[in-house]
Amino acid sequence: GGVSNYIIYPTPYLQQSEPGCVIRNINFLFHKFPSYTPSSSKMVSYSKFSILSIAASTIGAFASAHEIPNGMDTSKYASKLKHTLVNSNLRQDDSPHSKAGKEGKKLKKGKDTKGAVYTMTNDVENEILVYSRDAKTGQLTFEMAEPTTGTGGQRAGVSVSSVIVAGECLLAPNSGSHDITTFRIKSPSEIEYAGKFESNGFLPMSLAEKEGLVYALNSGGSGSIQGYYLTQFNCGLIPFGSPVELRQNVDPGQTEAPITSAVVLPSEVVFTPQGDLLVIIKINDALLNSETEGTTAGPGSLNFYEIDPTDGSTSDDALTVVPVSLNGVGTIPFAFEADEDGRTIIVEAASTILGSSGAIAIYQNGELVERVQTGENGSCWVAYQREGSCIYTSQTSNSNISSLTLKNGPLELVDSIAVDVDVPVDMRLSTDERYLYVLSNGDLNGDTSHIIVYETFEDCHLNEVQSMGDGFTQMGIFAGSFADLNFEVGVAVYGL
Repeated sequence: GGVSNYIIYPTPYLQQSEPGCVIRNINFLFHKFPSYTPSSSKMVSYSKFSILSIAASTIGAFASAHEIPNGMDTSKYASKLKHTLVNSNLRQDDSPHSKAGKEGKKLKKGKDTKGAVYTMTNDVENEILVYSRDAKTGQLTFEMAEPTTGTGGQRAGVSVSSVIVAGECLLAPNSGSHDITTFRIKSPSEIEYAGKFESNGFLPMSLAEKEGLVYALNSGGSGSIQGYYLTQFNCGLIPFGSPVELRQNVDPGQTEAPITSAVVLPSEVVFTPQGDLLVIIKINDALLNSETEGTTAGPGSLNFYEIDPTDGSTSDDALTVVPVSLNGVGTIPFAFEADEDGRTIIVEAASTILGSSGAIAIYQNGELVERVQTGENGSCWVAYQREGSCIYTSQTSNSNISSLTLKNGPLELVDSIAVDVDVPVDMRLSTDERYLYVLSNGDLNGDTSHIIVYETFEDCHLNEVQSMGDGFTQMGIFAGSFADLNFEVGVAVYGL
């Protein structure tokens, strides 16, 4: 495994090796995870935070397997093992999961040209729609609909990163049942239910993963973030610590915001290139309570939480808040990307004054560098294509996509309307960034949703390749009430 991986062997003892850490008695770990059966030839690679979750489970199982008497203080064992794990010589940048947060691992070139694209129905009986993907042409084929066994239908359409790929696992929040479902990715055409885990909050709507460390954003009430360790071998989530409440002034008894307030719920949790955790709050204090909703709304904010490198935890004390405003008027930040220099790219849906257009803003070290308006209303989701330094942002209200570029240095608007697309609600680039996958929620006539595939180019224009409607059964957003905001959400890409 070199210096970056932890390798688990089913052999009879525990020891530390040089320079990584090798756990050699995995058998007692399966007291906690009986569904996974190891073989003598199987080796499973783990990242830094994944191994912490295994360590936590191992300590309890170890005590049972070795008949440690009840009441004995086993904290010294856990502390010693944790210290060994987190202080081993681990390079995160070349871990097999270091780029898995959004796109998953790359398939070996020349051996497999298939990948996958996923979206979530967000229906009351929530499902994941699975599409195999031809990496050469970008085209999709519908393969299956897999139930999450959870409940959707609670305004998850106003969030980002609702479905994510993490190594060989797929993660999706169930906003109605307040939990998170995980799946094993068995192949580009098949996923398998792995488990369901409490979000420890209300309205989970966004997920982030890096190096086996997962955070869930709960958007109900004041909102909160909950941390987990992800175990790749069974796609399990092990929570750690207590939820960290977002710094908002919301009635603590109000666990679910009124439907009319869905558009101002916190939208995204994401890891930055610097390793911080960013939570985007669209409008601070906008949900004071159900009677005075919105009357004390403040500007939106970027909330940067410093992550403890030893265990992945964070707290309110580790928070830096960056208010987002334009000429003293609050704007509505919605989604995040980063350029090659690690600068923060933020989509602003509009200002809190109705009628202003959306914008792309660039931040560095918490300071606004530049901002360019798109000329279109309702700018929400964003994708950054590095070859042409192209920024694509979707306008849900105006049903189109704008393109901008950083290629010449300063941020420039390329085209206010690069393409027209009916009610775009999320989008994601393929791993090689040749194709852009846009989730469209139907049209004004109430047609079903579909995924539109676009080929990208260095000059930032887009060429439509395919419109895939197979698998979708719900009518578009305008078939019912906009306030319901109950429509398909999330786009995640696996493989090439």
